[in-house]
Amino acid sequence: MDNFLGEEDQGEGSAGNCHGHDADVGYKKEDQTCVDHGEPNLDQMLRDGERFDTDDREYHKFTTMVKDSKTPIYNGYLEQCPICKASRYKCGDGDDEGGNKKRVPVKVVWYFPIIPRLERMYANKKHAKLMRWHHEERKKDGMIRHPADGSQWRKIDRKYQKEFSHDIRNVRIALSTDGMNPFGPTQPGNDIDVYFKPLVEDLRTLWTEGMRMWHAYKREHFTCRAILLGTITDYPALGNTSGQTVKGMKACVRCMAQTGGKWLNHCRKTMYMRHRRFLRQDHPYRRNKNAFDGTVEMDGRPIFRTGSEILAEVKDLRVVFGKGSGSTCASTSSGETPLFKKKSVFWDLPYWEDLDIRHAIDVMHVEKNVCEGVLGVLLNTPGKMKDTLQARKDLEDMGIRKELHPQDRGNGRYYLPPACYTFSAAEKTSMLECLRGVKVPSCYCANIKRLVSMKDKRLVGMKSHDCHVLMTQLLPVVIRAILPENVRDPIIKLCQFFKAINQKVIDPASLGKLQEDAILNLCQLEMLFPLSFFNIMVHLIVHLVEQVKIIGPAYLHSMWAFERFMGIIKKYVRNRSRPKGSIVEGYATEEVVEFCIDYMDLQPIGVPLSRHEGRMLGKGTLGHRRIFAPD
Repeated sequence: MDNFLGEEDQGEGSAGNCHGHDADVGYKKEDQTCVDHGEPNLDQMLRDGERFDTDDREYHKFTTMVKDSKTPIYNGYLEQCPICKASRYKCGDGDDEGGNKKRVPVKVVWYFPIIPRLERMYANKKHAKLMRWHHEERKKDGMIRHPADGSQWRKIDRKYQKEFSHDIRNVRIALSTDGMNPFGPTQPGNDIDVYFKPLVEDLRTLWTEGMRMWHAYKREHFTCRAILLGTITDYPALGNTSGQTVKGMKACVRCMAQTGGKWLNHCRKTMYMRHRRFLRQDHPYRRNKNAFDGTVEMDGRPIFRTGSEILAEVKDLRVVFGKGSGSTCASTSSGETPLFKKKSVFWDLPYWEDLDIRHAIDVMHVEKNVCEGVLGVLLNTPGKMKDTLQARKDLEDMGIRKELHPQDRGNGRYYLPPACYTFSAAEKTSMLECLRGVKVPSCYCANIKRLVSMKDKRLVGMKSHDCHVLMTQLLPVVIRAILPENVRDPIIKLCQFFKAINQKVIDPASLGKLQEDAILNLCQLEMLFPLSFFNIMVHLIVHLVEQVKIIGPAYLHSMWAFERFMGIIKKYVRNRSRPKGSIVEGYATEEVVEFCIDYMDLQPIGVPLSRHEGRMLGKGTLGHRRIFAPD
């Protein structure tokens, strides 16, 4: 049974009759109370089960469950915050029915421990067999179709052969974090390590000591160990998780101090255009000043920094978390923005410095931002416009593309000469009418017609998957008869890149050519598009191919599944004043029911199987249809 950090029914985050433990970081065993719902509590139900089981292993399981249900997550007790000295509890709390003081904590961390979850997975025969699939049943033909085909998986197997990889039942984990703000734009930000602390402690235990578990498929006990192979987040959360800055001149998490940003005085933003560094040294683009930013680019590509080098830089950072007066953040002697804001809590893991990629770049959000940027250039979408008067003035300051410089007409009025990518009103109408008439199969994507606003000449309400379908399928079709060839081809090649990088099966021999084409394509866009188009999300394209080589296919380290899961748990909210407690109550209830169903291995009666049954297990459907002719 899972212990989880919770609170009593009157505390923040509870939901109706959701009764959790009144526990945050400080928690004492004697503070626990039993809640009587008019039915036998969990302790009594488990003890009743002991009387009917004489098997030693099953008896040990029951006694362990009883003990675990009464064991708090943390020992120790704190009355106030050690940093800002704020009280742990809300003021003005009354007494409960027993006359004891019932104090409600100000803030609570809800946490489902990972170790009991792994125990439940291995206790189920079907799930335990699937946990061996990556070694026994995965197709091994030299193609990249699984994280095990990436170089980082193989590196861990070689380095920790005796400690970890010798047993194929040991688990490799990826962490994804996403969130919602029902009460306003508040978020943990740099203090998110406080919430990661319980998880990191469990991960350290699973790595150093391991946990004895029952393997239902092999019918034996074994010591399970686990390793965290990386995190999957959107880009702002990547900065909070890694502790690295993701804004300004050092915004790239791969290039770091060699990002090469440039401040635009009129657009008031930083742009990243030095993609010629990734070309070969004798490429003609490197010396072409007039077509680019007016400079000759002779620098080499940024040097990759190992985990050991980064750890040496952050190990002495001392950051006090919190929002109060006692909190501190990392700083530099020169007063500039530091490259790292903190030493991430994940550096406490012994193997963290051995990983080549610790924080994956989310391809889903990169693709969405690039799609919105391209549409903003082509359609001059309000709020997403890139070709503005300020952008033209930045061209004038840099002395490039003189044919696009703004012409002063007096009285504060300027004329902006049309660029090669500028759509006329008729061309905008033609493009949007083409999209409006697109019909796709059911459940393929959203209804494109609803996204088209002919009145405003724009696309509205586009979600991440809509941007994905538009970039990989529709945009190359709708622009092929509108834009000139020198503008159309780079955009179509950009769409083809995202289509190739999102494939489920990738030939590693094709990745070198794909990387070269991506860099050359970005350089061609630098010669055409406004400077403000080249934000950090566009720059991250140059690192996506290398990421596939190291940690596997892009679709497996994107936010698609986790964004959809966020939509599921939002539906658990019943008490809108206590959304966190509602989510915990609904999720725990569903998990208990699913565990019972899996444990009992029930088969549905009278319910036909879906035609998609088995596809999630890797079973195809072609060639399995049978036709029987009557005698």
